[in-house]
Amino acid sequence: MFKVSIIIPIFKVEQYIERCVCSVLNQTYRELEIILIDDCSPDNSMSIAKSFIEQSPLGKDLQFVYLKHERNRGLSAARNTGMDAATGEYVYFLDSDDEITEDCIEALAKPLEEKKYDFVVGNYKNVGHYNFYQPLGFSGGIFGQEQIAQKYLDKEWYPMAVNKLCRLEYLKGKGLCFQEGLIHEDELWSFQLACTATKIYGINKITYFYIIRQNSITTANDANKKERRSYHCMLILKSMYEYQRKHKLYKSVISSLIINFRRVVYSVAMEAGHTLRETYIQIRKCDQRPFMVKWQSYPSLKEKIKNLDDILPVSLGYIYRLLIRKYFAWRNHDKNYPLYF
Repeated sequence: MFKVSIIIPIFKVEQYIERCVCSVLNQTYRELEIILIDDCSPDNSMSIAKSFIEQSPLGKDLQFVYLKHERNRGLSAARNTGMDAATGEYVYFLDSDDEITEDCIEALAKPLEEKKYDFVVGNYKNVGHYNFYQPLGFSGGIFGQEQIAQKYLDKEWYPMAVNKLCRLEYLKGKGLCFQEGLIHEDELWSFQLACTATKIYGINKITYFYIIRQNSITTANDANKKERRSYHCMLILKSMYEYQRKHKLYKSVISSLIINFRRVVYSVAMEAGHTLRETYIQIRKCDQRPFMVKWQSYPSLKEKIKNLDDILPVSLGYIYRLLIRKYFAWRNHDKNYPLYF
């Protein structure tokens, strides 16, 4: 039995933290290190968690680590702090307003008795009104970076960092920490997982309850938060291109992952009131790949023609995008055909 470090960032979760901690204390797997990071929460979240742990007899055989940031630094920084402090062979990220099943860690750890996977991912259930991501779409082992990236492209494993039991040596060896200051930071982190993992395993049973809060950044609809989402999605896209270029990840499946997220960027930008032209120009600025690299990243002539707006100079590329959009709008008899096809 190996040690698992459960990393729980804490910020403004008074209503939820007790249930979250309770679900950890009830784990059937007992070789646990629970790391709670107080990200300068303005409420009593950490004191509620500590009090509950101290009063519960279920925590006597578990190891607890309490950490506190000097200032509020966000979810990414809290997770990174937890990884730096972790002494387990595997780490598990748990958001402090969510809960896990009693056999969560035991179920995810079982495949690791036979093989050291980079990460094991379980299925989850939404509790709330929104469904951001598809549930897990495979079970068993997947081997090879390209196959794993393809599964991610096909949305068979989700971008949320939670509910993945990750080998700490793999994360640190690949430099897979969370970029601070982002919202939707899981999108970038899981993209990097898809680019680097070579052995993963899926447990197609529910081990995690993902609580959807109405006032969260991802569910809010006011104009300022839409603009903030748009800005951060553009930052993530830029980071994806930089990561691809830095590590020379030019396989078509990796390019397809970025193209998929680029569609998200267009969609979010349109919702925030940006024009197609300004969004297109900003996206092109994110992509600093040389011309020949762009050309070669599309394996077939059909793919090259389809993505000429990526390859041509910006002014010509924008005109090409408009023409292609008009063609698809005509073909689909839909003058409102989306700008981010």
